[in-house]
Amino acid sequence: MIIVEYYFQQGHKDINKVLIKKFFNIDTVKFGVLEGEYRVKHVLINHLKFKSRLVSMLALFYNLIYIKLYSSNDEEIIFMGFENNIFLMVSFLFRNSKLIVHNNIDLDEKYNYFRLRFIGKYCSFYVFENFIKEKLEKLKLKAEVIPHPRIKLSFKKEKSSACIILDLSSGNVLSEDLYERMSKRFGSNNFQLITKKDQLTQYSNVSQVGYIENLSDIFKKADFILINNRYRYRVSGLYYLAVSNKIKILSTDSCRSMVSIGKNSESIVFI
Repeated sequence: MIIVEYYFQQGHKDINKVLIKKFFNIDTVKFGVLEGEYRVKHVLINHLKFKSRLVSMLALFYNLIYIKLYSSNDEEIIFMGFENNIFLMVSFLFRNSKLIVHNNIDLDEKYNYFRLRFIGKYCSFYVFENFIKEKLEKLKLKAEVIPHPRIKLSFKKEKSSACIILDLSSGNVLSEDLYERMSKRFGSNNFQLITKKDQLTQYSNVSQVGYIENLSDIFKKADFILINNRYRYRVSGLYYLAVSNKIKILSTDSCRSMVSIGKNSESIVFI
């Protein structure tokens, strides 16, 4: 069995390190990027370094061809993630490989299910929840559920007079409607929103932060983690991180299917 991280995503770094070490019981990634912070035998190109989507996609294609050239046909390959469009073109080269599904089913791209069906002719999938497996099985694809890592941070909770809401997701939009919902739920002067985005920063109780090196430093302040993306057939690492560290989740109906998966419904507040 060999582990491949050709499609590096910053948000998956800690999750992948736990999966590689504890679930797959492997201490070296045969093909990966240095930014993954694990032992790597063959260093690949990190496609995130390129602003041009075309150059980024070419880097992914190069990575996959390199992997094929330096791996043998009898090796079981596990991809820690994959990009649908590029993998579609080379999936026949990686017969019987296993791919970990992140947001691959939820993409709004035209013919996305066709891409997955084609990839599934040659590969099978790992998913984090049963409802995602059931969706893939409806598409006549093979899938196996693996446990999503539960990462426990070390911090002592800080108390604040205002309710502290963290928005650490990169995809969701902070709309005026969302701000009004939070104001109605907590009172406009009784909450503070800390976000990585530059939206809603005209309000005095909304502040922007950059890249967070140490999650414990900001989690110790949090009363809620905001999950506002649309989730149909994927999960959020922030969901598991919040539940594992006993922080409540603030959510909207757009992702009810995902946050309702768990046995922790009492920790979810819908607005």
